[in-house]
Amino acid sequence: MKKITRFIFILCASLLLVTACAQTPEPLDTDEEPTPSTEKADAKEHYGLQDGELLLVTNGEAESVRGSLISGKAYVPYSVAKSWDDRLYWSEAEEELLITNAEGLYRYWPDVNRAQEIDEFVEYETPCVVTQDGTVYVAYDLVTRFCDIASRLLEDPGRIVAFTDGASLPFYTVVQTDCAQLRTKNDITEPILVTLQEGEKVYAPEAVEGGGWLKVTTSDGFTGYLQTEAVGNEETTVVESGFSELPYERNLLDEEVRLVWHQVFSEQGGSDLRAAMTDVSGINVICPTWFKVTSVDGSLTSLANASYVEAAHDMGLQVWGLVDDFTPGVPGYEVLSNSGNRANLIAQLVGEINRVGADGINIDFEYITQESAPHYIQFLRELYLVCREEGLVLSTDNYVPTSGNWFYRLDNQKDVVDYVIVMTYDEHHANSTQAGSTASIGFVQQGAAAVLEQVPKEQVLLGIPFFSRKWMTKTEADGALSVTSEASGMQGLRDFAEENGAEWEWDDTCKQHYTEFTADGVLYQIWLEDATSVSYKYEVAKSAALAGFACWKLGLESPDVWDVFAGNTQTSAE
Repeated sequence: MKKITRFIFILCASLLLVTACAQTPEPLDTDEEPTPSTEKADAKEHYGLQDGELLLVTNGEAESVRGSLISGKAYVPYSVAKSWDDRLYWSEAEEELLITNAEGLYRYWPDVNRAQEIDEFVEYETPCVVTQDGTVYVAYDLVTRFCDIASRLLEDPGRIVAFTDGASLPFYTVVQTDCAQLRTKNDITEPILVTLQEGEKVYAPEAVEGGGWLKVTTSDGFTGYLQTEAVGNEETTVVESGFSELPYERNLLDEEVRLVWHQVFSEQGGSDLRAAMTDVSGINVICPTWFKVTSVDGSLTSLANASYVEAAHDMGLQVWGLVDDFTPGVPGYEVLSNSGNRANLIAQLVGEINRVGADGINIDFEYITQESAPHYIQFLRELYLVCREEGLVLSTDNYVPTSGNWFYRLDNQKDVVDYVIVMTYDEHHANSTQAGSTASIGFVQQGAAAVLEQVPKEQVLLGIPFFSRKWMTKTEADGALSVTSEASGMQGLRDFAEENGAEWEWDDTCKQHYTEFTADGVLYQIWLEDATSVSYKYEVAKSAALAGFACWKLGLESPDVWDVFAGNTQTSAE
């Protein structure tokens, strides 16, 4: 019985297999083109927008955060608005939005209809600033009033499309309309976001996707995928926002600025200055180190003296008082991040300058951090307003721009200061572990070029050192090399080399005289700043048509340096 059952099962299975083979359809033509979708995408759903949210698109890229419709009015998150224009400044300490331009300071408080615009209080129908779920939002109409952007508020879906002034954007122009459908994905079977017209521009801030598709954004903010055959070659455009406002005023000298810093440790009067300036010529600005910030509330110490200023004026010199942030235990963030502290510092600083009749202020804040930098820039903006009112020259001291100090934002400084001084020295400094030049000519040239990428030449002063370093390298007991240095003036280093019988040779790469010798197991090396090296640096300032130069510091120079600025020293090795 079992054998008969097994036979019947095998027979049935064989019949089924034959039937199945007989009914197998012909294979599909794998070369058949898929049918393009004509479905229109729901843009709101595609972008994941909730009710009351606004899509924000900046320079062709969608922001990760959303704008908001509050009581029917469009608002932009502060973080996005600030990226559009850095002048928007939210003060955490006072919970207020500050906007500073050439006309004055504007204050907007969250969730109230009242604001202070320069010296007047203004009532608005709705708040200019609101807070919602811990996020600060700025009214879009306030943004368009103050921000240097070209923008549009659009519907279906609700979105704000913004282009910042000066943005460099790659774009393509539509040349074929039969394949100019912007799709949600790089596939013709995907829904269409929008159909483009011939001649329309699309922006491509991201890399080309490949596979015959581009990821692009339309001028009205739709981002999707477009077939490459629909567009022409890639081009680049630079955005001009068309934004108009009152320009910042400059208080520039009518002649080349020839500044020397004067480091003072006690109050000095006119007779002291005259003694310090013996044999000095070719200078038209003296910059005494008068002020130090000594408290987080913005208080400072002052060595300013009216007779010093009077003597300087008698010698035809302007006086720009320097203030520094070198006091230990006084964090710049706490000083600068509070509006009251900034106001106190500005009032004391300008008050002292006016008390002694000086002509300007030099800001030497060298301990700015990325965290404190936005508050430093706001401090300069607020100081600018007072300096313009008082007719004072405002200058800042800055390192050579690098990726490590970009937050000093020279591009912002240039708007609110008269002169940006670039300290093209300390190429090798006290903490360097390798001996080298304080300011080789290449370092100086690169520093000047880097500043000129952000600041107009008529506002740039080239910092020139009067000091060099004596480098000492020795082998320690454990076999490790120890490298230390001491800074000194020109004559002091010449005397030291002469005392040790050293001879100088010309380093044509650095454009400096160089010497080295060994004494008592120590290798001494000196790249000397002197009249010849200074003449090469001065030539950098002249050839770039900079506004002038600034020398650190009075008393470290040899007398022949002043001949350089009088044109009596040639740029050649002596």
